[in-house]
Amino acid sequence: MKKLLLLSTLAISFQLVFAQDMKKVQSTFLLNRLEEAKTEIDKVIADPKAGVKPDALYWKAKVYAAIYKDVALSAKFPNIEKDADAAVKAYTASDAALAQVKEKGAEPFFDIYGAAFGRGVKSFNEKKWD
Repeated sequence: MKKLLLLSTLAISFQLVFAQDMKKVQSTFLLNRLEEAKTEIDKVIADPKAGVKPDALYWKAKVYAAIYKDVALSAKFPNIEKDADAAVKAYTASDAALAQVKEKGAEPFFDIYGAAFGRGVKSFNEKKWD
């Protein structure tokens, strides 16, 4: 009985620790501190167990897509386009029903599409057809 109680207490504490990490990501994202949100989500994703959960992958895609959308921040992170695309693909592979998107919104998809389309139009207008 004591072992069962100890095991359940440990499971609850691990769940709370993960939830607190996601709260940090969400709060920094909502405060539009995208660099801090990227740092926090990278910490969460580094954990092998938490890094494969659809919720964590959704927030990684959301943060990376928001950074890619922001012209000034995307200059700081030269590979953010590929990273954001990979994050969206990882999320869609882990959550085929797209439950997180239905619950929280499809901003990662629209941010990547809108930013890429805008950059394509700008390149076309500058006659950079390569």
